[in-house]
Amino acid sequence: MSNRAINWAVRQKVPPTAKLVLMVLANYADREKYQCYPSLTRLRDDTGLNRVTVTRCITQLVDEGVVSREQRQNSQTTVYTLQLHKTTTKQLHSATSGAEQLVAIGITGSCNTHKISKEKESTKEKENNTTVIEPLAQPEKRQRPADPAYELFAEVFSDLRSPAKYQRKAGDFVQLANLRKAQGIDSRDSPPDWLQACRNYCASPLGSLSLADLCLRYAVFVRSGVNQYGKPIGIKQSAEDPNTRAARDFVSRELAKTLQPDLSNVREDLGRLTGPSQ
Repeated sequence: MSNRAINWAVRQKVPPTAKLVLMVLANYADREKYQCYPSLTRLRDDTGLNRVTVTRCITQLVDEGVVSREQRQNSQTTVYTLQLHKTTTKQLHSATSGAEQLVAIGITGSCNTHKISKEKESTKEKENNTTVIEPLAQPEKRQRPADPAYELFAEVFSDLRSPAKYQRKAGDFVQLANLRKAQGIDSRDSPPDWLQACRNYCASPLGSLSLADLCLRYAVFVRSGVNQYGKPIGIKQSAEDPNTRAARDFVSRELAKTLQPDLSNVREDLGRLTGPSQ
C-alpha cells in the first residue's frame, strides 16, 4: 500500500464510482512503480459494485489517462499502473485554460488600470480648473429670551390647571405687549399684581386658558376670579390708602369734639330728672 498513491487518487477529478475503484487500486499499488493486479472479483468485493460497473469504471480511468492496464503474457492477470508521474489530458486542458484566463485577466486588468488612471487625471484637471465656491455662512438664529411674565403664567398654569407644560397660543405676546403699553411699564416688566391675576385666572372654571385671554381681561382677574357664568367672585379689597385712613380719623376726632358739649348738657338734664343720688 502507498499513502502517496492514495492521496493522489483522492485529488483526481473523476466520477464518484470511478474514484472508488481508483482508491481501491491505489490501496493495492506498490511504492515503486505504483502497480497492482487485483482481480475483478476482488475489486467487486472491495467496492461493493457489480462486475459490469467495475469494468466500466476501469475503462473510464484508462480513458482519462489516470490508470493504464496491461495484460501479462501467458497469464490472465491484468496489471494496473497508476499514472502519478504523468499529466492527464484533462489536467493539461484545465491548466491551459487556467493560464489563458490568467493572461486574459492580466490584459483586462492592465487596460482597466490604464483607463482608471486616465479618468483620475481628467478629474484632477477639472478640479484644478474649477473655482471652488464656498457656501455662504448661514446667519445664526437668535433665540428669543425668556419673558418673565410669560414664564410666571406658565408656572401658575402647571400648578393649578395641568401638570403639562403650557403651550404658547397665537396672540399671547401681542396681547401681553398691549397690556404693558396700557399699564405704561417696560417691555420686560410684569404688570402690577401679575401673580394674583394669574392665580385668579387659572383657578376660575374656564373652558380653555391662554395668556392672551388673561391680558384682555386683566382688569377683572387682577381683582378676583370668575364663576362658570363669567361673573366676578370673591373680589379682593385693595388695601386702604394711608392718606384716606388719616383723613377718616381726623373727621372722627372733630366730630367727637363737636358732640362733646351736647353730651354734657344731656347728662345734666338726666341728673335733674332723676334727682340727687341717695
